[in-house]
Amino acid sequence: MADAAAAPTSSANHYYPTQSFDNPRSRRELPNEAFKLLAKIPSPFPYIYRFIVYTFHVFVSIFIALSPLIIVPLKALWHLLVVIFTPVVTLLEALNYYLVLIPFGIAMSIGKALYPLYVFGMVAVLLGGAVGAFGGWLNWVTSPQIGKVGTEVKGEIHREITQLVDGKAGVRREQRMRDDKGKGRRREGANEEEYDLQSRRASGMTRGKQEELQDWRDTVWY
Repeated sequence: MADAAAAPTSSANHYYPTQSFDNPRSRRELPNEAFKLLAKIPSPFPYIYRFIVYTFHVFVSIFIALSPLIIVPLKALWHLLVVIFTPVVTLLEALNYYLVLIPFGIAMSIGKALYPLYVFGMVAVLLGGAVGAFGGWLNWVTSPQIGKVGTEVKGEIHREITQLVDGKAGVRREQRMRDDKGKGRRREGANEEEYDLQSRRASGMTRGKQEELQDWRDTVWY
């Protein structure tokens, strides 16, 4: 009996076949049998999905059943808070209306009314700046030439006035000498230098007045 138990019979080998890993055919058949065995095991994913859906439906049902117990106290609390804070809300609305909205509306109305004046003023300022800049540049460019021409004209006028004054002084001198000769005021043997001195003094006084006049003209000119 021991030998019979130790040595499997042909029927035992039929139900529990022994596989030799040395045989290449046995090596190929082993993965196929493993896949067949795994294919017979049911997948857990459908059961997990069903469990999740069922749990969700249970929670939704519980929430719907308990929603009156949750919503009614919340609504009551909300109405209570509204009643309590109604004066505060009304005060804030009044402050916002009288301190923010009305001043802002007045400022907007004034801004709309003064907008054309603002545009006119800005255009005038920009145009004045442009004209002033152009005038300064033109003065910087033309000042040397104008100064040169003014100096030449002033010198020419000064020469003409000097010649005119000298000519008038000479004419007056000759006229005085003729008058003195005619009236007999000239003494015999009188020195001619006295008349020259008087003429030069008169010419100097006239020239001084003429120089003052020329200085006044120069001041008015420039």
